[in-house]
Parts: sequence; C-alpha cells; structure tokens
Amino acid sequence: MSQRRFPWLMVLGLLALAPAGCPSADVGDGQDTTDDGATDDDNGDSNGGDGVEPGVDIMVANEGAAHVPVGEQVTYQANPPASGSHWSQGGVAPVAPGFYETAVEEEQWLHNLEHGYVVVLYDCRGPCHAELLDDL
Repeated sequence: MSQRRFPWLMVLGLLALAPAGCPSADVGDGQDTTDDGATDDDNGDSNGGDGVEPGVDIMVANEGAAHVPVGEQVTYQANPPASGSHWSQGGVAPVAPGFYETAVEEEQWLHNLEHGYVVVLYDCRGPCHAELLDDL
C-alpha cells in the first residue's frame, strides 16, 4: 500500500534549470527524529533499514505510465513514486502549476511528471515560511 507522507505539494512548471541546492531556510539535515529516538533518513526508512546511507541517490524502477479512471487508487512500488499508472482528465490531472497547501493525490501529479514538469513535495510541519516559498 502506498504511504502518502507528503501533505504539501508544489508543482513547478517546465524548468530549464532546477535549483542545485537546498533553500537557504533552515530545513534540517534530511533526518527526522521519530518518537522512539530513531531517525528517518532521506529514503523514508528508519535507521537506514535497507542499507542505503542517508542522502545517497537510489534508482527506482520505471512503473510505466498507464492511465486509470479518476478516483482509482494505485499502489506504487516507490514512495514517493516517480512513475506509474495515473489519472488523466482535464481539470483533474495534470495539476495546474502552483503551490498547494493541501495534499494532491499522487495519481494527479504523476501526470505532470509524464509531461516533463518538476514536482517538489515538501512538508513544512505547519505553515511554510514565505522565504522558503520565494526561494522555490
């Protein structure tokens, strides 16, 4: 089952150059401390359970790009997914470029990836600072 961990979604239009580094706002070191004191690394698991070091790039399988009916929930192999079955309906998917303060379904924004958009998922754990949004 897919874990929808990213309540904040920013969909940016087609970019010639993507930002190379983190924004200047204090966004941490990529590790979050859980209630039990363990850390979640950049790859979403606790204490590197899959043997992948925090901050190391990993390749995920191409899950295709089939269109499924709007409302159908898809289970993805990767979290967050980089490909896979998704919705395709005008006004629903792809999602209009912009910042979203509520969760947008993965099945929606995956259609944006199919069209070459860059999707940035970010959880500010509260209101995002205006400076961070300006940087993005």
